[in-house]
Amino acid sequence: MKVRYDRDVDVVYIQFKEGPYDTSREIDGIVMDYDKSGGVMGIEILDASKKLNKEALSEMIFEVLA
Repeated sequence: MKVRYDRDVDVVYIQFKEGPYDTSREIDGIVMDYDKSGGVMGIEILDASKKLNKEALSEMIFEVLA
């Protein structure tokens, strides 16, 4: 599992599987990416700093993208 935060676009991405995704669904700024069999490949949190406090962001970030 990889967790990335891109400060430039304020997005957190939690990646469970690598490879191309088949479909995505967004609900209230949370995007779920699915593979062809319907398994969750990743979760994207848009406007992350508005949904998560700074302490939560700093605790969960493993890789920070400029």
